[in-house]
Amino acid sequence: MRAHLIALLLLLASACVSAAPAVPALKQRVTDLTATLDASQSAALEARLAALETEKGAQIAVLIVASTGEDSIETYATRVFEQWKLGRKGVDDGILLLVAKDDRALRIEVGYGLEGAVTDVQAARIIRERITPAFREGDFFGGIQAGTDTLSGLVRGEPLPEPTARDRQPDTVSLLGVVLFFAQFFAAPALVKRIPRPWARQHSGRRYFSCVGLVTLATFIYCLVTLTPIDLLLFFTITAGFIGLFVFIFIVAPLSSWQFSVGSGSSGGSSGSGSSSSSSSSGGGFSGGGGSSGGGGASGRW
Repeated sequence: MRAHLIALLLLLASACVSAAPAVPALKQRVTDLTATLDASQSAALEARLAALETEKGAQIAVLIVASTGEDSIETYATRVFEQWKLGRKGVDDGILLLVAKDDRALRIEVGYGLEGAVTDVQAARIIRERITPAFREGDFFGGIQAGTDTLSGLVRGEPLPEPTARDRQPDTVSLLGVVLFFAQFFAAPALVKRIPRPWARQHSGRRYFSCVGLVTLATFIYCLVTLTPIDLLLFFTITAGFIGLFVFIFIVAPLSSWQFSVGSGSSGGSSGSGSSSSSSSSGGGFSGGGGSSGGGGASGRW
């Protein structure tokens, strides 16, 4: 009985070890789950790939994992590509460079739209001549950089549709959301609080709505020019909530207290103040554009 139990435990342990790892969430263009690259190296690769996307619209992502487990390098690369949806929807101009470090295996997975620019033969040659020689020397950063630079060169030579503001939206939504959040949450209430009382009771509402109106107008113009409807929707949703919040804190509450004091015969009034904290959420970071893999590419070992 004990022997059967030990055998079962060993079988379960073996299954856990060999199980295919889950696909990590896509948050940036370079995802290193093995701490192979340091922060400066990851940032350098990220900047190069971001520049390519800005210029051509195509997306190249790098994923470094310890092992693909029971999956082959090809199967796991396909799973990652389809979950990340690299490349623009309808253009399918995405490329994945997958490195399974402990397996000593790697794969270049190419989307449908780039199969003419990066053929299977070219992908195999990049692996053989540009990446694996550096990997054998222990220079993973050098190999990945050489590989992505070569892939970027091939993509730049391909006549792809021009990138639009919508294509670059994941990189701009986060910054815009933060700027708008602080502009409304701190700037407008600060101006209202600096107005002398009791004059503030009569004119604080006008001043506050003027501030919000200026921010709203500037953002509306920005969204029209850059064609970013998600930013527009996010902004007006947040604006509506903050208008209601600050109207109550800085206008309704102080006026109610003042009128009550006058009715009871005392002069002066109580001032209302309040603070609120919130967090601005955004997709931020890097995300796929809805592309799909064509099944093309090449694999290799070192």
